[in-house]
Amino acid sequence: MMVKTYSSTERDPQQPIASSQALGWESIFVQEFQHPPGGMELQPEPEHIIVLSLGSKPNRIHQAFGDRHYTGLYRKGDLAITPAGVKSGYQSEG
Repeated sequence: MMVKTYSSTERDPQQPIASSQALGWESIFVQEFQHPPGGMELQPEPEHIIVLSLGSKPNRIHQAFGDRHYTGLYRKGDLAITPAGVKSGYQSEG
């Protein structure tokens, strides 16, 4: 079970809601975030990032991963993979 790190009233979108960091897992690190509507830019990370959408309704999104761009619907279960060292960001319409 992941450890909850923030309550809903004090949530900073840059900080995880839950994290596996204290569980001692090897080769994988899992965090749950709730990013704000609108969008945000994310700085390059030293590790690959895999994002799994948990949203209950489809959302139109514009994403950028380095020099690659994607526009489309993002549904529950969709994945986005950002390679290590690549700046990314998104703009959401819903």
